[in-house]
Amino acid sequence: MNNTTLTNMTWLNDTANATEANRTYFDMETGVRGVIVPVIFASIILVGVAGNILVMVVLLCKKEHIQNTTNIFILNLSIADLLFLIFCGPFQTYLFSGDSWIFGTFLCKFVHYGNYTNMIASIYNLLVMSVDRYIAIVHAVKSREIRNPRYAWIVESVIWSMSLLMAIPIAIAYKTESAGGYTRDEQEVLVCMDSWNTWSERVSYFTTLFVCCYVIPLLCISLCYILLVRSLQDRPRHGQQNTKKKVTKMVTVVVIMFAVCWFPHWMILMWNMYADFPFTMATFVLRMLANTLMYLNSCCNPFIYAFMSKNFRKGFHKAVTGKISSFSFRKKSVNNPGNEDDTELQNNIPLKRAYLGVNQPENGVTGSTEVDATSVKNGLLNNGHTRT
Repeated sequence: MNNTTLTNMTWLNDTANATEANRTYFDMETGVRGVIVPVIFASIILVGVAGNILVMVVLLCKKEHIQNTTNIFILNLSIADLLFLIFCGPFQTYLFSGDSWIFGTFLCKFVHYGNYTNMIASIYNLLVMSVDRYIAIVHAVKSREIRNPRYAWIVESVIWSMSLLMAIPIAIAYKTESAGGYTRDEQEVLVCMDSWNTWSERVSYFTTLFVCCYVIPLLCISLCYILLVRSLQDRPRHGQQNTKKKVTKMVTVVVIMFAVCWFPHWMILMWNMYADFPFTMATFVLRMLANTLMYLNSCCNPFIYAFMSKNFRKGFHKAVTGKISSFSFRKKSVNNPGNEDDTELQNNIPLKRAYLGVNQPENGVTGSTEVDATSVKNGLLNNGHTRT
């Protein structure tokens, strides 16, 4: 008997133990198994699906909405989160409230491949959005050269291509196996699980995924927002205190949500890689909590990045009332129309910047470059700076 066979037998035994633990726990509380778990998961998934669809509807209602870098990133984040909830949610809900995988080998591979693909895409969209916000606010003048729809779509192409490639080992590794001879109602229980050639391959892959999809993004997101907040604090201009508070508040929410919602998932995964993970009733609840938090992150993203924007809320209102055709989604901003926080900051930019075209679209599409006379007057009175 070789090492691979021994390793696979260990995984199957662990899976059987986990299934037995799930059974014991839920046999004690049938209501939890049959009602509470599906209700919790379904509620989060439904809210998340609805929220992400609404974001997509508002952004796609008018062509010019997706000629904005911020909106392009928000759109792709919503797509990734929506697919993540659709791919992962219903099947995980079934697994946590049932015993056996009944959907066959193809769906076993396809669901988990789609799950990891969209998870990676969602995480890296959060990362590029933090970098984009940092560039837009801290390097506002220079950002006009790189923050345009063409570059944004190139970035998105790289993200989705990378996500599809990084998840390929998942599609190869996952398959249906017998749960160590365990039966339920006299029927053999099948599990959808990852079965690698060697344990070291499994450890190497998931450790790489942990570093690339949690550690590095978390550090980069935190760094971008720390530098952004520091930059705002260093600007002693009148009328920016409310903006600073708004940005700081949003930054705090973003970093905490990302760190907290993904930490349990990666903690359990690394625990299973490098130590003896016990399959007990307690760890079953922990695994259920980890999955719940993952869905919660994809559920909350549209509310953090879209509905917190005053302009987006206006766009949503116009969309649902059938008046989207008369609504202009972008505000007067040099580099980031459609983003309230960035727009407020641009109200205090040098007057010279105003003549560059305050209402100029990012991709060079014809737009008004006229400077409001009151703004010019206020700018001259304020030593070359416009006042809020």
